[in-house]
Amino acid sequence: MRKALRHVWARTAAACATALLTFVCVFWFAFAEPWVEDAIRARTGYGVSIGRVYPAWGPRGLVMVVRDVVVAGRAPFEAEPLAFCDRIEIKPGRTLQIEMSGLDVRLLAAQAADNVRGRHKAKVASGRVGKGGVELRVLSGRVSGILQLPGGQRLAGRVAHLQLERNQQGTKAKLGDLTFDLGARLSAHLKAASLEVTPTRDVLLQGEEFSVTLPGAAPLVAGIGVEGSGSARGWTFSARGFNGALAAEATLTSDGLNADVEVLDLALGGLSPLLDHWGVGVQGARTSASAHVGWSPGASDLSWQMRAHVVGVDVHHPALDKEPWRAQSLASKATGRFDWQAGRLTFDELELAPQGLPLTMRGWTTLWGDKRGQLSLRTGDGGWDCAGLPARFAPSIQSALWGMELSGRLQAHVDVSFKADDWDKLALDIRLPRRCLVKKEAEAVAR
Repeated sequence: MRKALRHVWARTAAACATALLTFVCVFWFAFAEPWVEDAIRARTGYGVSIGRVYPAWGPRGLVMVVRDVVVAGRAPFEAEPLAFCDRIEIKPGRTLQIEMSGLDVRLLAAQAADNVRGRHKAKVASGRVGKGGVELRVLSGRVSGILQLPGGQRLAGRVAHLQLERNQQGTKAKLGDLTFDLGARLSAHLKAASLEVTPTRDVLLQGEEFSVTLPGAAPLVAGIGVEGSGSARGWTFSARGFNGALAAEATLTSDGLNADVEVLDLALGGLSPLLDHWGVGVQGARTSASAHVGWSPGASDLSWQMRAHVVGVDVHHPALDKEPWRAQSLASKATGRFDWQAGRLTFDELELAPQGLPLTMRGWTTLWGDKRGQLSLRTGDGGWDCAGLPARFAPSIQSALWGMELSGRLQAHVDVSFKADDWDKLALDIRLPRRCLVKKEAEAVAR
């Protein structure tokens, strides 16, 4: 009798346990997952959906595990995910501890909106944070993004490896394999970088092995070390390396922007894909140059200055030249302004000295949008000495003009205005106030 009674109680206890477990499971999946979604939405301000939620016991004690999380972007990007995360562990307490694995962040930004803040003129609601704050750790992650620039160009970026830790002492992040692509025109790569932000919002950035490459060419610069720091007083940035060939510094404060770049004996072979199309060969060319860029608060344009000396350039246009103009040199000095909103580049004064022949250019041109411009080209003061001109020509021209002697001075004024979408409106005005005199005809003509 007692044995039968024990069996009855055992079956009853098993049935009750099964019913209780079923009730807990039904309650969990019916209410726990929506509760977690609401809690994340309340703390972050973003729409979120989750795949599974369950408790687990680990090295940190009892934690809540959230799997397959998808975070939506802000309007007008709410249809595109902002982030995915394979696994999130949440340990409640006075300080909420969150640990993420398999994080994938995808950023989208245009002129008037982005998927992090939404429309730039809209007021963004901030999420609630508990009294004890939040400690966040990202064990593994990656970041990618696309930024639409003025003129329709797109800048794409990717961080292949991301680790991050944020607590009351600040934020520390390690990033690996950072790549940035400007359309199909330019690619930049940073092997590794570290970022540190203190509680007072001071920022320290360090990076190693930065390189810039044009498609189909060797790196223009490589092996560059970069450093940056920021605070409420402003930002500073510096880059040095490439066997001492490059040094750059920039500061941004309430007084404006000042940036300086200097290169010494820098090889220009990496520009070949850009210049070959124009018949300019730079495989053996080198340059030394310096540049300064400035900007004042409230101004819509940047002011700039530059000096450069280039040697070893080959010039050859198949339709015009039988032989290349080899080992040409060019010295230049320029000042101007750049309006980034209109994409307008203005040359207040550009002094060129190809093969030692001085030229001065003034004018402006747009780099995107409605491409047009006005340029004015002048020979140097007093013009060029005609007697020395034949010796500066390409070998094939020197051969054809062998024996020619010139005298006097050549002075030229050239003005051009254009509109890229309507070349019928091209205006070209050429004036020669002073001309060369022929003292002796070339032998080929004299015969």
